[in-house]
Amino acid sequence: RYQIVFDRDALIEEAADVEKIETVKFSFSDLHAVQSKAAPCTVDLVGVVTNFKSLFAFTSKEGKELVKREITIADDTATSMVVAIWGERAKQEDKVFEGQPVVCLKGVGIREWNGGKSGSLMEAGVMKLRPSNMPEAQRLEKWWAQHGKS
Repeated sequence: RYQIVFDRDALIEEAADVEKIETVKFSFSDLHAVQSKAAPCTVDLVGVVTNFKSLFAFTSKEGKELVKREITIADDTATSMVVAIWGERAKQEDKVFEGQPVVCLKGVGIREWNGGKSGSLMEAGVMKLRPSNMPEAQRLEKWWAQHGKS
């Protein structure tokens, strides 16, 4: 997808603090705020996977074989949303989604659906399940353990 070209004068050095380099930069919107955004739009979301459906395979109108899985995520705004994930990410085993893990989603397409909003994470998006180094994810894990489950 990307190509970097160096000339012969390029200097490549190892970074001393590699662990501090973020590979993906998220700009999260809470689920309540997404409900009032004009659709269609694209957002980054963080939430607890409260429910998930089995993998669903089908053929599109264009004749392409597609697979998707729907997950329901919730956050500390007492709001939930269904997000469809596609392709290889959808093919992950059910156990990956069990136990109400926190998930970070980058590039979720939001649209109107049945009087509300739903999301779709296409192949170009990013999904991080159980991220350990993100303050937003840690905050939601704590919230879910203390208040969200009930």
